[in-house]
Amino acid sequence: MFLGENPVFTAYLRDITERKAIEERLRSSEALRRAVTDSVPDWLLLLGVDLRVQFANRAVLGITPEMMVGRPVLQFVPEAERANAQAVFARVTATRSPQVYEYRDCMGGEVRWFENRVGPVIEGGQVVGLTVASSEITARRRSEDALRTQARILDTMREGVLVLDSRRMIRVVNAALGRLTGYQPLELIGRPGRMLSPRSESEYAPVDAQILRTLRSEGYREFEFECVRRDGTSFMAAGVLTPIDIGGEEHILAVLEDITQRRVLEREIIEIANREQRRIGSDLHDGLGQELTGIALMLRGLTGRLHKEAVAAAGDAEEIVQLVNRAIESTRSWRAGFLRSVSSAAACPSPCAPWRRVPPKCTAAACASAARSGRSSRSMRPPAITCTGSPRKPSPTRCATARRQR
Repeated sequence: MFLGENPVFTAYLRDITERKAIEERLRSSEALRRAVTDSVPDWLLLLGVDLRVQFANRAVLGITPEMMVGRPVLQFVPEAERANAQAVFARVTATRSPQVYEYRDCMGGEVRWFENRVGPVIEGGQVVGLTVASSEITARRRSEDALRTQARILDTMREGVLVLDSRRMIRVVNAALGRLTGYQPLELIGRPGRMLSPRSESEYAPVDAQILRTLRSEGYREFEFECVRRDGTSFMAAGVLTPIDIGGEEHILAVLEDITQRRVLEREIIEIANREQRRIGSDLHDGLGQELTGIALMLRGLTGRLHKEAVAAAGDAEEIVQLVNRAIESTRSWRAGFLRSVSSAAACPSPCAPWRRVPPKCTAAACASAARSGRSSRSMRPPAITCTGSPRKPSPTRCATARRQR
């Protein structure tokens, strides 16, 4: 401006202290926001209502924030996941409620999983944008997949499986254990393991302490115990206990199976073996024992005649008689051994009926003949063998021997 020929300057002054303070606060706020977003492990995005990226805190899968700003966010979403992502964004805008969804990325041939949490940005009562917080959950998904696989394996096992914590509370069970005990698996979770045992708490404690000592010294323990079902009935169970560490806490893994049927089969096998032993003992008495007794009687008569006739072979005949008598004693011992083993098996506790010991029913015909002849020599006494079956008819040899003795 000129006043005449002289220039005139006009100055206007405005107080901008407040504006500068606001700008400074904005810069501080921006620095603080940047510090916060940079320190967050998640990927943070700010989207406009048109779904274009307005802000990104870090590079995503090799794409820098500068490359993302101003571009539609769906360009950076795998094609197979775009429809789902767009539907989620639309629901958040319409409902103004946060949504969470997962998607899979297969860039570079490696499968990576991400969890996206989408929320609305509201100003003046209107949705003006969306926030997206994305976290990589690949490791978590792999762990979850492994747990699901393990759960399927446990549920397909025929054996019952349960995990007890340090307080002996049930933490994990499989479907097979539910079938064995009659409980639903969820009914057992959180309940004491001793509920499956008929032992009282006072009886259970020392057994538990002994098991724990064995596990710590040997690393596992095989066991058999009586297990109680939900309806109060019981069955015999067998399995293996193994200590495992879960989250720094000592747990016990138990794998068990119902061996009731196996026990029944074992008892049947023992019964068959005992019946066979009794049959052999009976055969030793009715067959070999009585035949040897008859031979001994015949040889004794022959020896007497040889002595009367002063035949030199009488001594040899005496030796033969002694050999036969020793054979009779051996037969008697064999039969006694068979009966003892049968008695031992019968003494074992079993829910089955105890073995029935069969009383003697008869003696050999040759023994009766010897008694009537009045001979009291040890070699002439019949073996103390009893018969477990029906009395056998005397053989012609023994009858002839008895007639000659009379």
